[in-house]
Amino acid sequence: MWILSLLLSVAYARLGVSQDTSELFSTDSSSNLCAIALEESQGIVDLVEVALDETLSQDFRSNDKYPRVLCMVNTVSTRHNTKAQAIAETWGQRCTKLVFFSNTSDTIVVAAGSKAEYRFDVISVDVPAGKDHTWQIQKARLEYVYTHFRNDFDWFYKADDDAYVIMENLHNYLKRPEILDKTLQEPMQLGHRFSLPDEFLPFYIKNDTLASLWLSTWDHLIYSSGGPGYAINALYLDQLVKSMIKPTCLPDSNVPIDLAIAFCMTWNGVSPWNTRDHDGHDRWHAVSPGDDFITPVYWFQMYRQHVGGVHAMLERPAPDSVAFHYISPELMHHIDRSLYRCRENSQDITSFGLDGQVMIS
Repeated sequence: MWILSLLLSVAYARLGVSQDTSELFSTDSSSNLCAIALEESQGIVDLVEVALDETLSQDFRSNDKYPRVLCMVNTVSTRHNTKAQAIAETWGQRCTKLVFFSNTSDTIVVAAGSKAEYRFDVISVDVPAGKDHTWQIQKARLEYVYTHFRNDFDWFYKADDDAYVIMENLHNYLKRPEILDKTLQEPMQLGHRFSLPDEFLPFYIKNDTLASLWLSTWDHLIYSSGGPGYAINALYLDQLVKSMIKPTCLPDSNVPIDLAIAFCMTWNGVSPWNTRDHDGHDRWHAVSPGDDFITPVYWFQMYRQHVGGVHAMLERPAPDSVAFHYISPELMHHIDRSLYRCRENSQDITSFGLDGQVMIS
């Protein structure tokens, strides 16, 4: 049934059939809001289950039980009122603590002036801004997290501002025996794995000697996609921050953040974990729900060659999926409604407030 639903939604989209949601959003009717199906996503979202997690109390930020998760979201000033705001209004509230990193300092406010008002810091670090300095900026942000938050959290979740994270499922995964047994023993990174094709390595690693040494030492550069985000434990943060000044961590280079981190940590003998479930289904998704199980584009298949390949169309997401990427603010609210307010025994839709647009936890 879910396959038929997904195929129909894709067919309608390709025929140019769309649904005008403006009228539905103008009312707080539960039936109207829950009937919205955005961006071909519903067939996949309906397959995801939200784990019951007693550590996520009503006031998520007062939680002091394992796992304490700091969510650190990268954004820019032009998206504070859109993408960053949507995260603050939805899944970000379920982090033990949520902070944003941006090119300018700010405060993201949810439900301003109400008893449920939340305020989230937007932190700017003092380094040159711009795409030519992304790795340098991220290093400064990691050092900030290490200095200010290292001892207060068990895990650190780095995400972009178009990620959607199901925090209960992340908590549940972090409590699995194979994770718990290693959390205090070794550096760990959990996310969606990609494998950089070897022929692309010199494009990113400009130092010929270092690139040659890499290719003679390692088989493939396996890294975690930054889009849906990834979780690192405290030991991983320790090792990464202490290693960032080494030549093998590209201290002066302009390299994509997630490749640079993987390149750096592989020299320390640390690679991303395989986070697929026992059936081979992904828990972390580098694309949106509507795109995840359509025949993937060539680059996506190429970057999955050495990490289990691609499961598409007749496959499905792991029921305990943790995160998706390329999520617009509108889709972010829709996924939140679908998971937390539109299922049997869910709370009434009016708990969203502000015409159904904002999750008030």
